[in-house]
Amino acid sequence: MKSHSNYSHLIKSFSMTNMLLESDLDRIEREYDIDLGRRHNPEKEIEDSYYPQFDQELRSEASSMANHYQLFYCLEKTIRSLISDVIFSVDEDEEWWDQDFVPVNVKNEVKKRIKKEKEAAVTLRSTESIDYTTFGELGEIIKSN
Repeated sequence: MKSHSNYSHLIKSFSMTNMLLESDLDRIEREYDIDLGRRHNPEKEIEDSYYPQFDQELRSEASSMANHYQLFYCLEKTIRSLISDVIFSVDEDEEWWDQDFVPVNVKNEVKKRIKKEKEAAVTLRSTESIDYTTFGELGEIIKSN
């Protein structure tokens, strides 16, 4: 009969061996740029569960559009940052949004979006009003300045 300390030693030995093997497998995956399928991938599970119900052509189109969305998102965020930086460099007032730099119609639309998010009881996307502008509204801000 084995004692409790022997079982404890065997369990520790097993755990250490497992950690060493996992470390080696991680290194092999990185070194050879391969995926051995050891990781839990919730995105893959969603893809396998839900995507098959949609036509392959539609899934391909959506995948292609994802790249466009990433580019558009980066462009929009960059323009917002540029507008904020330029106006702040001219005025240096943290409250520049409330001054005459932003057209009234843009301010009104942004107020509506903020109100709608608050009423929906979701976490607000930002504390900055400019983050609620659309791409077209960013153009209006640029043209008005």
